[in-house]
Amino acid sequence: MMNKKFSFILILAFIGNYISYAQTGIHVQEYSGLPFVLNKDSIYMPATFSTSYSNMTLVNPSNKKWKYLNTVNYGKYMGPFVMKNKSEGVMIYPSSQKVYKTNDGWQTITDIPNVASGWGLSQVVNTTAGYCGFEGALKKLYFSANGTTWSKVFDGGSGTNILRAKNNKVILFTGSVSGNFVSTNGGQNFSQVAFGINIPGTFVDFVMLTEDIFVVAMSDKLYRSANGGVTWTTTNFPVVVNSIAVKNYSEFFITSNSTAHYSNDGGTIWQTKTRNDTGTGMYIGNDLFAMPNYKSTDNGQTWDYFLPQTLSNGSLFDIAFKGELGILGKQQGKVSLSRDKGRSFSYDVTLPTSLDIMAVEILNNGNYLAGDRNGQVLYSSDQGANWVKRNTNTIPNNPIKYSHSADDRVIVMSCKGQPVFSGDYGATFNVVTVGGGTHKQTVKPNGEIIDVFFEAFQNIGWEIARWTPAGVKTVIDSFTAANESLIDIHSATDNVGYLLTYNNTTKATLIYKTTNGFAAGGTSLLSSINPVNAGVTNYLPGKIKIHTFGSDTIILVGDGNSFYHYSNDGGQTWSKITSPASISYPSLYPSIKRSHFFNANEYALLLKNTGIYLNVNPNNDTLAVNELVFNSGLKNELIIYPNPCNTEISIAYKDNLDVFIFDTKGRKVFEKLKFNSTFEILNVANLKDGFYIIKTIDRGKVSTGKFVKKSNR
Repeated sequence: MMNKKFSFILILAFIGNYISYAQTGIHVQEYSGLPFVLNKDSIYMPATFSTSYSNMTLVNPSNKKWKYLNTVNYGKYMGPFVMKNKSEGVMIYPSSQKVYKTNDGWQTITDIPNVASGWGLSQVVNTTAGYCGFEGALKKLYFSANGTTWSKVFDGGSGTNILRAKNNKVILFTGSVSGNFVSTNGGQNFSQVAFGINIPGTFVDFVMLTEDIFVVAMSDKLYRSANGGVTWTTTNFPVVVNSIAVKNYSEFFITSNSTAHYSNDGGTIWQTKTRNDTGTGMYIGNDLFAMPNYKSTDNGQTWDYFLPQTLSNGSLFDIAFKGELGILGKQQGKVSLSRDKGRSFSYDVTLPTSLDIMAVEILNNGNYLAGDRNGQVLYSSDQGANWVKRNTNTIPNNPIKYSHSADDRVIVMSCKGQPVFSGDYGATFNVVTVGGGTHKQTVKPNGEIIDVFFEAFQNIGWEIARWTPAGVKTVIDSFTAANESLIDIHSATDNVGYLLTYNNTTKATLIYKTTNGFAAGGTSLLSSINPVNAGVTNYLPGKIKIHTFGSDTIILVGDGNSFYHYSNDGGQTWSKITSPASISYPSLYPSIKRSHFFNANEYALLLKNTGIYLNVNPNNDTLAVNELVFNSGLKNELIIYPNPCNTEISIAYKDNLDVFIFDTKGRKVFEKLKFNSTFEILNVANLKDGFYIIKTIDRGKVSTGKFVKKSNR
């Protein structure tokens, strides 16, 4: 499909009330707060990366390849939207009365103010004739043939008030026997139509499979009509339902607060499935999605990551891949995992430590390594499902990187303190005392551990030594290198290796190359290749990583820069490459913190204070991924807990705001204005049991959430 930015961490935020979806050859269920589905291979999806930066994405749900549509920054808020085709669509802003229109797939937008009275449009659908919108506060319906000029066409009634459409038929569903409003000409005018049944209870969803085939889910019952609502069949749900995904007239996936169930016979028999708590379920073709984060191809029996998850509320420290497998080191003993080359990551996986995970690695056999601040090694032999400690260390060693032999027998975790060695395929690890001064290590493919040592203050100079995993040292050579500081050492092959230093006078990054595996001979056998660049714009000591491919390709990536350097002739000439993340999103200041290169053209850059820029798009084609995914803290995200609640809910928010709570019929049941703290407890004891929508407004910016009130019985 497409390509663009993933701070693999993308915080995908789906904001707004009720969003409707088109269908092209398949049924796509209409839902609140989800992307707009064009067909089984194309989804438009809003994404928010920071308090000031939002963008639109285009996703292929079949292969999870996706891109951001670069040219428009929507600020913080993106509202409900619909598409007439892949290019034309509108987006609504309930609190500001605005509509945004695009004719080029959200590359550019037109701002259309003052569309509706009250709070503005809160729901919008597209029809063959144009667009139809519902204003929730005053309950009015509006129509536009082109998305630009809007006019009021009907005053709606009380009730649930869910707007749905298929082709040219539009229904404002209220749940009452006679109070539903129907248009057969695309929303240009409406009439009141009896549905033949009163549908009481707590509303969950109303789905139009076709113009005349409907599915209605209440919390306790399933209602179906195949004749436009004239007659209905009723089936009891096995649990109290809070969401339903409709595959067709007979197949459904439902969730309660703790369980999930699937039926393929119209709701007579229900199979227990795996509940996924990350989002509301929806079918696209035969695949079930818990939007935005998970996908199931077996109706909820098993789930796979779908799109980038929110990586963390805190810092990111290291990233590593092996083929399609990926791991991200995070704060406070957590990692996130990928099984698709970084196109999606899991939510936090908690390791048996509370310390930050500073270094991560995936071995050639597919096993995972992580190292915390104290130099404790954590090991997983089942692709991250379970973790064990391989050593115990209480002194902060601050790991920097892992290196290992081709057969995984020898593993070294280099640290700012003393390194940690293993010589038994990772079964045991030991902190090895290599002495004072600055030390860096590398492991050759054949398993030899090479340590380079630099100590200027005692006039020792430079020393290269070979170490065994048990900690036995053999000095290979020593030499002097005037006015230089040690950056790193790297083995490309058993014979070819690189020593990186920093000239403290010229500020140049220097690279020494060996072709005999750092054998004895000192600087006479370490030939200097051209410095990356002269001047003060070079990398700082200890802030650089080297990647090599073959005998001639060398890539240097620094910490805190927005660029990296590339050589395809063994370092004789260098090209400076500015990160595309910095070009496309300069307001986010995405400097590089850590990096992984899959090959000379494909890479993942861990960005400082933001997330990950993933480039698996070497040919810049429409089926590649080239995405920025952002790490996010609270910022302006609305956090509601506990959920379900009994007598109280707490909300956390970063700024002042007004808070409103609505029931499923759109009636305001709670209001509190001008919070001035980031934490507030709301008393909801007087609310009836059921589902509620909570809406916050902060200087015109709207966030929404849902919660369940459930009394203890």
